[in-house]
Amino acid sequence: MLFARRVLGADNPRSLAQHIRPDNWRPVDAEVRVSNPVHLARTLGGRNLYGRGVIAPFRELVQNATDAIRARRLLEDRPASWGKIRITLEPDKASTDEIWLHVDDNGIGMSERVLSGPLIDFGRSIWNSPMLREEFPGLQSKNINPVGKFGIGFFSVFELGDYVQVISKHYDSGSDSENVLEFK
Repeated sequence: MLFARRVLGADNPRSLAQHIRPDNWRPVDAEVRVSNPVHLARTLGGRNLYGRGVIAPFRELVQNATDAIRARRLLEDRPASWGKIRITLEPDKASTDEIWLHVDDNGIGMSERVLSGPLIDFGRSIWNSPMLREEFPGLQSKNINPVGKFGIGFFSVFELGDYVQVISKHYDSGSDSENVLEFK
């Protein structure tokens, strides 16, 4: 019996090239990265894409909440009237001129994988990724038709302020399994 734990040199292209010698070329890690996602969001997902004002980020947050509720309705065979989105404005206790915008819903929620994956991966949406099947088995077969499709709407929220906090949990997880993602 043969057991393999890993492939020697597979951790990066240069390491692999020490074991499999390329001829007349040098392997490099050419993965596209975003080292400053907040800057990218402000540049591409903010005013340049949506224009000035708070309507676009607000609309995107409500659309995301709506998609989450529609998905949960389908998964749990709930009626079209089921689901809630609550929008509140709360004065910041530490500052007289700051206001918190809260958009809460009782949709499908996001696991840590979704929060740290498709949500913050500019141009990638869970709705058209393989992760949808893994996170929510059976949802694709129920013909979900989300409003959000392009994976850029969330980034518009950075037009609303310098501090963004996302608190979520997968709909079938316990109340002690909330995930928090913060941008300051």
